[in-house]
Amino acid sequence: QEMYSRSKKEDYLNGMATALNNLSPVYLALKQPQKALEATLESLRIHEESKNEYGLLCAYNQLGEIYLALGRSNLSRENFLRGLNLAKDKDYVHERKISVDGLYRAARKMGNWKEALGYHENLIQLKDSLQNIELQEKLTDIETKYQTEKKE
Repeated sequence: QEMYSRSKKEDYLNGMATALNNLSPVYLALKQPQKALEATLESLRIHEESKNEYGLLCAYNQLGEIYLALGRSNLSRENFLRGLNLAKDKDYVHERKISVDGLYRAARKMGNWKEALGYHENLIQLKDSLQNIELQEKLTDIETKYQTEKKE
C-alpha cells in the first residue's frame, strides 16, 4: 500500500500497477477475493494504458488465480490462456509455467481430465526446462570461477 501511495503521488504508473498486483495475493490470503479482484483489474487497466506486456502477463495470471479462488473456472481459464499466450510470445519460461499450472488446476476444477492431463504433461516439461537452465547457469558459473582461479 505504501508503494502504491508513493507511486501515485509521483504519477508513476508502473509502480502503481505493480503495487496493486502485489497486493492481490495478500488480499486472497486474507480471504478478501473481491478486493484482490478490484486491485488486479486496476493493475490490468494501468498496464494496458502503459502497454507494459510483462505487467499484463502478471495481471492475467493473477486474475486467473482470483477467478479460480472465486470458483469461476471459465474466467480463470480465459485469463491463464491470455497469460500463456503472452509468455510464449515473449519467451518468459517461468511465467509460462505459472500459466500452465493455472490452466491445469482450472481444467481439473471443471472436470476436463483430458485437458488437465495435457497441461500437467506440459508443466512437467517446463519444470525440466527450468531446471536445465538453472543447471547450465551453475555450470557456467563454476567454469568461470575455475578459469579465474587457474589464471591467478
